[in-house]
Amino acid sequence: MFTIQEALRTVPVASPSDTVEEVSRRMNRVGAAWVLVCTHRRPVGLVTAGQIAYQLLCGLERGKDHSRLRVGAIMRRRIKIVSEEADSVEVLDRMAEPGMRELIVVNARGEALGLLSVRGILEGMASPSRCAARLRRTLARRA
Repeated sequence: MFTIQEALRTVPVASPSDTVEEVSRRMNRVGAAWVLVCTHRRPVGLVTAGQIAYQLLCGLERGKDHSRLRVGAIMRRRIKIVSEEADSVEVLDRMAEPGMRELIVVNARGEALGLLSVRGILEGMASPSRCAARLRRTLARRA
C-alpha cells in the first residue's frame, strides 16, 4: 500500500481575501494546479487552476475587471478532510466516494499539511523512491 506521507503534495496556501490574480501568480511560480484556502492554517476551501481560468474567461467575456476578485468568492467550500494519522484503507475508501478527487490532510490541530490526489496516491504506490525524495524535499523546506 502507501502512506499519506508518500502521496502528500504540498500546495500553495491562500487566504480567502487574497486576489485571484495574486494566487494565480503564486500557482504559476511553483507549477501548482491547486491552492488550499485557509484561515488561521485551517482549510476552508480549495481553488483549482481550472476554476481561476473559467472565472477570468467569463469576466473577459462580460467586460469585467477581475483584478480585485477574491479567492473566497470562487473557492470550492465543500472540501473533504482526512487526518495525517489515517491509514491507506481509510484514504482509499474516502477517495472512492462519488466526485472525490482530492483530500486535504490536516494534523491533530486541524491545520492543513497538504493535499492527497488520486494521481499522488498512484505515484506513491508506483514509485516509493520518487515519493520519498519528494517528502525529503518537503521536510527540508519546512525545517
